[in-house]
Amino acid sequence: MIERYQDQNLNALWADVARLQGWQATELAGLNAHAQLGRIPQDVAEAITAKLSETPIDTEEFHRLDRLLHHDLNASLAERTAHLPEEQRGAYHLGMTSYDTEEPAWSKLLDASVELVLQAAERLDAELVAKALAYRYTPLVGRTHGQWGEFESFGKRNLCWLAELRADVRMVKLVRDSVLCFSKMSGAIGSYTGVSPEWERVALGKLGLQPFYGATQIMPRSLFFPVASSVVAVLGAVANIAIDIRLGARSGCPLYHEPFDTNQMGSSAMPHKRNTINDENTTGMYIIGVGCLTSIAQTLTTWEERDIAASSVERTSWLDLFHAAISPLLLIRE
Repeated sequence: MIERYQDQNLNALWADVARLQGWQATELAGLNAHAQLGRIPQDVAEAITAKLSETPIDTEEFHRLDRLLHHDLNASLAERTAHLPEEQRGAYHLGMTSYDTEEPAWSKLLDASVELVLQAAERLDAELVAKALAYRYTPLVGRTHGQWGEFESFGKRNLCWLAELRADVRMVKLVRDSVLCFSKMSGAIGSYTGVSPEWERVALGKLGLQPFYGATQIMPRSLFFPVASSVVAVLGAVANIAIDIRLGARSGCPLYHEPFDTNQMGSSAMPHKRNTINDENTTGMYIIGVGCLTSIAQTLTTWEERDIAASSVERTSWLDLFHAAISPLLLIRE
């Protein structure tokens, strides 16, 4: 997603340093679970936790190691353990595989990203409520099939938009609560080699997550797909508003227009035009969102235990999907 359509709060969640901090949080949860269950001394876990919590992550060193190792999780482990005494390093990542670290952090990242979408949707919700009240007595000729229909009020039209938005937001919340509470820390192929179900339960509990029993090296990606599809549904509700405004703003039979600044220009050759640029961009974001959803759908299948093709899609399509969903809603701030 180019900078023009990006949300900086979302970028902060997905930045390298935030990703590495998420991995560290998972590692420390696993470390302290080992201590709680008596596998390593408590004072060792406390010393490692204190040292790494107060030592900033060196992203430049991480990238150097990643270029050398061609494995970002191992690069992260090397950067972090370099700050520990030799005798403590073996306790960090003890018994774990890469996706025991990455999967819990992934669930937390998706959850935080969904929260930004919901916060943005709340602003639109409030605006639609305000418009419904302000224009509840403003007459409007309704249209169906693009043809004149019966009279309604513009306030009622806002209520219809609001009802669809709220229904889709409820679905996002339902899916979020049903899916993003789960993760896995069950070893290299999910058979608890080197770790135990009890340790997994304790470690995930420290992150506010629950074990998903039946994971392989990774969580089934079909669990995450409803998150993406429900976010696209919210974006679709916003795109429906945009389409209505675009149709209602056509020359010859205008019903309403989107805001148009005093110095704004609709065309270099035809300055009299008042193009519905924001709503057209919203339609474009919906198209992008559907494209991202299609890419994410392809990750539901994987080569047995793991397939890096899914990882490369997830690191790009999910972020673009969230940007596409939030971008039209940011206009409510203006």
